[in-house]
Amino acid sequence: MLLRDSLLLKEVGHNVFVYCLKDSYLDSECSKLGLNVIHHVGKRPMNVFKWHKLKTLRSFFKRIDVNIVHCYELNFLWPVAFFLRKKKLTPLFFTLTNEVTKFYHQFWYKPLLTRLDLIFIPVREMIDTVTTHMDIPQRKIYFSGLGLKKIKKDLDKKELDSNVWNFSCWVNDHEESGKDLSACFEAIWAVNTSFKLKKIAHLHLYSSRKWQTNIITEKLNTQINKLGIEKFVHFHEDTNVQNITSDIWISYNSNTPLEDYTLISMLKGIPTIMPRNATTSEICRFYEGLNLTFKASDSRDLRAAMDKITAKISKGVGAELTARDELWIEHGEEGYKYNLYKIYEKHLNKRKRFYS
Repeated sequence: MLLRDSLLLKEVGHNVFVYCLKDSYLDSECSKLGLNVIHHVGKRPMNVFKWHKLKTLRSFFKRIDVNIVHCYELNFLWPVAFFLRKKKLTPLFFTLTNEVTKFYHQFWYKPLLTRLDLIFIPVREMIDTVTTHMDIPQRKIYFSGLGLKKIKKDLDKKELDSNVWNFSCWVNDHEESGKDLSACFEAIWAVNTSFKLKKIAHLHLYSSRKWQTNIITEKLNTQINKLGIEKFVHFHEDTNVQNITSDIWISYNSNTPLEDYTLISMLKGIPTIMPRNATTSEICRFYEGLNLTFKASDSRDLRAAMDKITAKISKGVGAELTARDELWIEHGEEGYKYNLYKIYEKHLNKRKRFYS
């Protein structure tokens, strides 16, 4: 989301600086895209006793007349809010993509949250988790959507092996442990051992990174070899998740309420299995189609979902969404881009009126 926002702003001529870890995946992507980078020194966990290590960021705020600051990681929101306390004309925004698990009601958080202009959330169901864990009014929470690019119709649709069930996952580029993927491997082993799906299940893992140099490849291969499913797991490289076709899509990430990969697969009419939470449960209830949820990291529940969804497909149940237009209105890039510019402009003018 940070890269998408940076590119949208760069497109219209704004000067964008990205603060990130040196030699990280984000640092590499920023270099490829021609974005200015400021390097963070040290580790990501950032308690108040380590704020002195952010002298590079603090000095940048002092040297450069920054118009807008947009934060994407909760650990860094607090020191950034503190550093900007005297810069009254600079609005501070925060995009929250993960569920908040810790409570921030202590008195020292209040002035820092007061400094925040607006929190962006990608799905509406996250409002409850924000208001419960943070002492912040609902007027400061804005539903932004995921800002997805319009899906193009497949001109050369890849032919799938019809003799097997093709399950697919997109492995996040910043994935480090592969822990959540364990449930997928165990479920593939279980359904193929029991022959419950009538056809053998194959799992296709896609990533935009080279598997030979990916830090989790060895960890994944260790899990695969332990279960003896080498013949059923395939590694692919693709730069664009929109190009992928599959019989069934599996979203395994339990940290994010709704991944853009998951929504893209649904909009393409691919039957989808995703971790159960307030957002995905509401989507499965509201939008018709072959979409199921499972308890995150629970291979038994995932196996049951795989059994159920393949049975429905075999019976000829369709996966077309009846509310495709509504999803695009909520999560499309055009609306997202327009609202992002308007919100930035609104809060810049608001601070000028109050503090000039």
